[in-house]
Amino acid sequence: MKKAVISLYRFWVLNERNQIRGDSTDVFEIQKQKRKQLENSVTVLRGRLNAISKNFAKETKRIVKENVVLIQEINHLKQEEKKLSDKLSKIENLSDINSN
Repeated sequence: MKKAVISLYRFWVLNERNQIRGDSTDVFEIQKQKRKQLENSVTVLRGRLNAISKNFAKETKRIVKENVVLIQEINHLKQEEKKLSDKLSKIENLSDINSN
């Protein structure tokens, strides 16, 4: 009878303790897997952010270069307009002098 009680004790009580310990390790494993998944997500998102940042910087440089070219062209056209305006005023002055 004593052997039967000991075997029942081992079967039910010790197995239950092992299952509890096993469940707690499962909780730790689940947490570990979740953490690993989140770390992977963060890594992927950082990569995407870096790619977007590089594209943004590249696009910004292109726009700045275009703006420099456009500003130079505007300045050149302003200078040309001033020269032509000066020529026109000289021609008008000469025509006024000649008509008098």
